Amino acid sequence: MRLVPRAAAGRLLPGLMLLVLAVAPTQWSLPSAAGLHLTLADLLLLAAVPAGLAVGFRPRHLPVAHLLFLGFAALAVLFAADTRAAVKEWIQLALYFGAGTLLAGAALRLAGGRGLRLAIWTVLGVGALVVALALGQYWRGPFDNPLAVRGAFGNRNVLGGYLALLLPLAFGLLLRTPSLPLRLALGLLVLGGLSVCLSGAALLAIALALLALAARRGAAWLAGTGLVLMAGFTLLLPRMPRGNDVEAFASMALYDNAGQPTRRYPEWQAAAVMALERPWVGQGIGGYQKQIGPFYGVVPNATGPAEPDIQNLYLVLAASAGLPTVLAFLLMLWNGMADAGRGATRDGAGDEVLPGLGAGLAGALGAFALTAVWHPLLVRGIGLPLALLLAATRYRKIIHEP
Repeated sequence: MRLVPRAAAGRLLPGLMLLVLAVAPTQWSLPSAAGLHLTLADLLLLAAVPAGLAVGFRPRHLPVAHLLFLGFAALAVLFAADTRAAVKEWIQLALYFGAGTLLAGAALRLAGGRGLRLAIWTVLGVGALVVALALGQYWRGPFDNPLAVRGAFGNRNVLGGYLALLLPLAFGLLLRTPSLPLRLALGLLVLGGLSVCLSGAALLAIALALLALAARRGAAWLAGTGLVLMAGFTLLLPRMPRGNDVEAFASMALYDNAGQPTRRYPEWQAAAVMALERPWVGQGIGGYQKQIGPFYGVVPNATGPAEPDIQNLYLVLAASAGLPTVLAFLLMLWNGMADAGRGATRDGAGDEVLPGLGAGLAGALGAFALTAVWHPLLVRGIGLPLALLLAATRYRKIIHEP
């Protein structure tokens, strides 16, 4: 017996997934009895599972890269020192890249081109609210704590990862929309996001993504985008009250003002040794922070306290879940960028759904992949939006009609 009648599920699921998109970009969460920290988006996603089952989504419908990623991560759970922590981490990954992917695909099947438009405008609308919140934090002061500019997240680094997903998507649509008011609104969103981005890694990744997207549009767009970015980075950012250029550089620097190595790169070295000790299954997902300590014996210089979220995501995955899991994750990102570049999405009337969407999605995934070199971005508030954007790149072709 179905938990939810099929007809009712068909009406309910797209609306639930829009709500998930609306509340996903935040790290605020509630602890559960099982020790899991669940966000409102997680709870809504779980609530959508019965509707998804009613309309016919099944685990076998997952893309191969997603199955490999979750499968290798599950294998790593079996060898984890802390099984409880590993299981909790795997459940979170399965919720995002398993249930989230399948539910997004089912919702797009039901909602078609109109649903895809609503989903993307929901992402951008909520993104504008996050940028507005970050702007308020930026200008409120005091101006000596860059971590305070965090939007709906825990610190500037996670905010930077979110902006790496948001701003290239907005810019991809800006390049192709025929509406001048919409183009101005998207431009303001991009400029506002860049002005509050105090993570050097995210700023670099976003700039490269914008230049790549502009180059696809033509030489004039590339030259114009390059000039705007160069003028902003050299003339505007140094004059901002938080010294954006200095903060961005400091967030990626090898050494601090005292000439000591910053915490980030010695930890990368320790994480690499940790990964090489058990390259196939890692030390156990969910236990990276608890297990990295002994591997600091390979680091030649003592390091002090560090700001949060400065690890390399790929080294974290390799050290905790093994190299096969890293390769599967990279395959997911690669497939997403490839799918995003394969033609336009058209609705039943043959009209293109959101011109520039494919390019924007590819730019967002590319910027995320680069930013993740400096920040471990599979965290609450970022993991689910990433999973849903990956789903959009694949399942938007469901509604394609040549």
